[in-house]
Amino acid sequence: MLWGILSPIGGTLFHSPKRGRVWFLIFLLAIILLLSIEIYQSNHDYIPTGYPFQQTTQTQTLDKTTSMAFFVMNIIGSSTTVFFAAQTFSTQLKTEYERSESLLLNMMPQSVAERLKGGETNIVDDENGVTILFADLVGFTAASMELTPELLIGKYLVHIFSAFDRLAERRSLEKIKTIGDAYMVVGGLTSSADVTESENKRNFAVEVVNLASEFQEAVSIINGRYGVNFELRIGIHTGNVIAGVLGLKKVMYDVWGDAVNTASRMESHGVPSKIQISSATKHVIQDSPGIIIEPRGEIIVKGKGKMETFFVVQTQACQMQDISFLQHYEDWEE
Repeated sequence: MLWGILSPIGGTLFHSPKRGRVWFLIFLLAIILLLSIEIYQSNHDYIPTGYPFQQTTQTQTLDKTTSMAFFVMNIIGSSTTVFFAAQTFSTQLKTEYERSESLLLNMMPQSVAERLKGGETNIVDDENGVTILFADLVGFTAASMELTPELLIGKYLVHIFSAFDRLAERRSLEKIKTIGDAYMVVGGLTSSADVTESENKRNFAVEVVNLASEFQEAVSIINGRYGVNFELRIGIHTGNVIAGVLGLKKVMYDVWGDAVNTASRMESHGVPSKIQISSATKHVIQDSPGIIIEPRGEIIVKGKGKMETFFVVQTQACQMQDISFLQHYEDWEE
């Protein structure tokens, strides 16, 4: 019996709590069966005539039954305690593992997370033809002097960034980070094997541009909820980057390169409530259905000189995806 308890404990610790419960039930049934056999044998023991300390069969059977009952109760009590301790440990371990997995996947793509868990430390990859979006709330810093932190940060900004996260996830785009009231997202870090490299590049660029349109709509909806009037300035550029994870502590997935700087300049030199794109992005998405682009002309970009830029004036985002869920924040804020 004592060795038998190892089966449910082992099933719990090394397989799953469910498997452990099955083996524990089998263990209890085995104890009951063994007890029944023992009692049956005790009731049919043969005692030779003239045995020196012979007692009546009834008394001997009662003593044996009582002894076995207490013996089994001791085993069941101790084994039940050990088993449910193992069950609790296994459940908590599984919960913490799922929580850590979720946290890791919120910080970086799954493929990168798997490499980190596999033992890699410094992960550096060349990524070609990715599309980078920067979005910044115009007037946010000035508003921080007038609105309470609880409203501006604890409610409004949390609502905005949570909405952005949801929208980016629905389009399978990778959020990189937030910088103050700015938001950075990238498309093209992962690719589909079903299409060519150029098609991947175009598809992700289109998704990023459509996402930018949804961001503008989200800000409009959330502004109305809080009675504010922020505008969103968006810049987009397509190019090559270095992506990876560096360091040993507080690691995070990030991207580097001239394309990142150019995308940032597209945003900072943009116009409120407009989606400004570079000529590189315009070249990739110009024939996409539902997207209308108009030239802005050449502008002077810090560190770049003169650059030809464009505005996206229409996308097919609103027809493609329903974002009315943004109006019911209480239903999904957790």
